Amino acid sequence: MTGRVRGVGGIFLRSQRPEALASWYQRHLGFDLEADGAVTVFPWQEAGARAPGSTTWAILEPDSRLLREANADAVVNYCVENLIALVERLRQEGITIEMEPQSNPHGCFAWIRDLENRRVELWEPPAEEPSAPSPGV
Repeated sequence: MTGRVRGVGGIFLRSQRPEALASWYQRHLGFDLEADGAVTVFPWQEAGARAPGSTTWAILEPDSRLLREANADAVVNYCVENLIALVERLRQEGITIEMEPQSNPHGCFAWIRDLENRRVELWEPPAEEPSAPSPGV
């Protein structure tokens, strides 16, 4: 199959009190928060993969572009391979492409809509250094 999901690239939550919510996750579930206090990264390795991956978990401000434009309180980002080919195949299958693939230093991103009209973010990490997706692309 052309293009596929390798894993969950990120989980992004909206909060009116991001620091307090991040602290709750740290205190009660043991999240190891990064310096900014509302992000943690879980590394993983897919069997046979060219590079390791990671899942970013982040709490975003209420006006985050990613969540505001999705009209959602949470968005899941999937780590994929060959994003351009995947988006083209999805288009041919009649899937709504909300945002065409766009690149930045964190990789290439696209937005689609699922069967129930939820935004799904697709992320292909950069070839040179896989890193966690940046929330709010």
